[in-house]
Amino acid sequence: MTPQEHDRLVQQLVLHEGESLTVYTDTVGVMTIGVGHNLRNGISQRVSRVMLDEDIDEAVQDLARFKWFGVMNSVRQRAMIDFRFNLGPTKFREFVGMLAALDRDDYTEAAKHMLHSHWAAQVKSRRAVKLARMVETGTE
Repeated sequence: MTPQEHDRLVQQLVLHEGESLTVYTDTVGVMTIGVGHNLRNGISQRVSRVMLDEDIDEAVQDLARFKWFGVMNSVRQRAMIDFRFNLGPTKFREFVGMLAALDRDDYTEAAKHMLHSHWAAQVKSRRAVKLARMVETGTE
């Protein structure tokens, strides 16, 4: 199929199937997303990684709004991206004490706020401890 024919097919399928960027239940009760993608069959790893890349980009763009993010070393940035990725933008901003500590470059205090939180109890303790250590020490 030529690229032009592929483009025409895409336009045709979007016209006939519609396109939804959120999950919906189709007319026969199947959870569907995109252009008629049946979620009963799951998604490919390639699609999963595209979605992951978009989510990472969104988290980084959000974190870039904080003055402390751009001056952190890469290990601390990675920890904050992981943390923000897990929490989402709203819950992340509820960590007022941690954010205030980061404004002061007080990484020890920021790590304490991470560890002494409902979040730390919810996630596997290994993740919470690892991310807090990365923030506190700036090392793996």
